[in-house]
Amino acid sequence: MTPGPRGPAGPRTLDRGDEARVQALDQAIDESLPELRRHMPWATEAHTLDDTREYVERSTGEWDRGESWNYAMVLADG
Repeated sequence: MTPGPRGPAGPRTLDRGDEARVQALDQAIDESLPELRRHMPWATEAHTLDDTREYVERSTGEWDRGESWNYAMVLADG
C-alpha cells in the first residue's frame, strides 16, 4: 500500500513535496539551522540549494519506487 501524497496533521498538512517546493524548503532549512543542527548531521552552514534540490529529487525517486515516503510539514499558508 502506498501512502497518499498529502494528509492532515493538526494545523499542518503533510505534503509529499516536489520540485515546486524546493525554494521554500531550502528557505525553511536556512531559517531553522540552529534547531536542525542539534538533530540532523546534514544541517550545516555548507548546506546549499543544490543539496535541497538533490534531496527532493532523490526522495521523489524513492517514493516512485516504493522505497520510502518522506513528507514535509506545511502550514496552511504554504
